[in-house]
Order: sequence, then C-alpha cells, then structure tokens
Amino acid sequence: MLLRCSTSIISFISYQLSVISYQMGVISYQLSVISYQLSDGSYQSIVLSYKFGAFFSLITDYCSLITDFSQTMIAINFYH
Repeated sequence: MLLRCSTSIISFISYQLSVISYQMGVISYQLSVISYQLSDGSYQSIVLSYKFGAFFSLITDYCSLITDFSQTMIAINFYH
C-alpha cells in the first residue's frame, strides 16, 4: 500500500514538473515575441525620426530660400 502511494505521488510530481516545464517554454516563447516586438518598435522609431529629420530639414531649407528670395525682392524694389 505504501509503495503504491509513493508511486502515485512520484507520478503526480513528475506530471506537475512536465506541466511546469511546458509553461516555462510558453513563457520563454512569449518573452521572445515581446523582445522581437520591442526591437521592431525601436527600428521603426529610428526610421520615423530619420524621416522627420529629413522633412524638418526640407522645411528649413524651403523657409531659408523664401527668406532669401523675399530679401532679394525687397532690395530690387528698393533700388528701382
């Protein structure tokens, strides 16, 4: 009777350990997915900041050209 009880307990513990092992595998997979998503988000933010920087540079150049053009037109009108 005691031997049968010990075998049942060992079987139960073995089953519980296999369930825990499976759950740890699932958690590991979920963490790798989260890690991938974070790295992808980081890459996307780098690309977005690069595009924003390029856009801001274009706007700055445009404003600079408009200012230079306006000053040139004022000078031309002043001398005529």
